[in-house]
Amino acid sequence: MIMALSFLQVSAKENDIDDILRNKNVPDEVIETMPESLKEDIAKNAGVFESFAKGSSLTRTIPSSEMDLYINVYSNPNGSDGKKRKLIYIYYNWKNPSSDLTWRLNDPFGVAWEDDWRPVNNSWYHVDEVRYTDGTANFREDSDLSECSDWGVGWDADLFGYNPYKTEKSMGGYGKVIMEEKNLGTATSDVVYGKYGHSIGVSGGINIGGPLSISLTGINGSCKRACMADFDL
Repeated sequence: MIMALSFLQVSAKENDIDDILRNKNVPDEVIETMPESLKEDIAKNAGVFESFAKGSSLTRTIPSSEMDLYINVYSNPNGSDGKKRKLIYIYYNWKNPSSDLTWRLNDPFGVAWEDDWRPVNNSWYHVDEVRYTDGTANFREDSDLSECSDWGVGWDADLFGYNPYKTEKSMGGYGKVIMEEKNLGTATSDVVYGKYGHSIGVSGGINIGGPLSISLTGINGSCKRACMADFDL
């Protein structure tokens, strides 16, 4: 009876969060892609949903049967000086990581935009989560970046795992950042680009070398996914 009650309470909480996201105009098909920790973040911190993109194939792509990559764009209150701001989430989901992830390393991922925008200082955040087949979960969260420039930011996805005595059901995570137009009323670009690289053999990094430019560095035999989202100006 206690277990049944606990399940009902968790299900009710998840349904409540989904309803909050629907009120922010997030489509059901997008809600279904999100880790629970991301749903809670969006419910608490995001404005109105504007855009969604799913990862496309690159050279030596990571199959969608193993991993998905997504970008969401949300409205955000303007800065105190009136400059436009957008809240960006990029998130990944490894499916059945216990069997599919041969190398358990830190994978680089990040977002980039065009020259009209820059990141708001200290607006970035990063969460990794592992969900186990017994219904439990572990999380890691921090405010660290692996890369930061006027054109975007990057993080390291933690694939090391948490509990060797449990079977992992899924492994996912997300990075978020607020971008702001550099000069009041001058932003004309409306594209955000995201990229994820899975390290095979050697840990690597990410470099944001210019507008919409994300390259992977120091990775031997990398697999990649990328996505690009339009948003409302």
